[in-house]
Amino acid sequence: MWRIRQRYWNLLHAARIIQVYWRWHNCHSRGFFHVVSLISTQKSLETKTKAASEIQAWWRGTLVRRTLLHAALRAWIIQRWWRQTLEKLLQKKRREALVTYANTVRAVVKIQSLVRMWRIHWRYCQVLNAIRVIQCHWECHNCYTCALLRGHCVVTATHLQFHIEIINS
Repeated sequence: MWRIRQRYWNLLHAARIIQVYWRWHNCHSRGFFHVVSLISTQKSLETKTKAASEIQAWWRGTLVRRTLLHAALRAWIIQRWWRQTLEKLLQKKRREALVTYANTVRAVVKIQSLVRMWRIHWRYCQVLNAIRVIQCHWECHNCYTCALLRGHCVVTATHLQFHIEIINS
């Protein structure tokens, strides 16, 4: 902090020297003759040159720092935009993967359901054909008054079970 304060005072002193020089120059160029006390012309010229050099160096440093700050801010903005773009792309890919997975699962469940339905229907038709064959043979070999057929059906997850009983009257 001390160095910054010292540099500030040096720059302020240099600015005052330049102001005195310009006042003196403006007064003499307009025809006013004021006596301005300056140390010898050689020393004042060196002091003015040194002061001007310090101010120029400070101003160039300020411009460089400002340019670097703007470049850093622009780079930060571009990086932030790129990170947001990557995040959006990642979310889009995740969403597409989730939709694809859901559609695949839905299709698998639908196919499983259709296969189960087809198997149950096929077993039902087999049992129904068997019952018809039995009934047909029973009717051909026996009379209606001699015996009765009684049956019931049990449906399980994997099978259809039919129980047929022949009851003699």
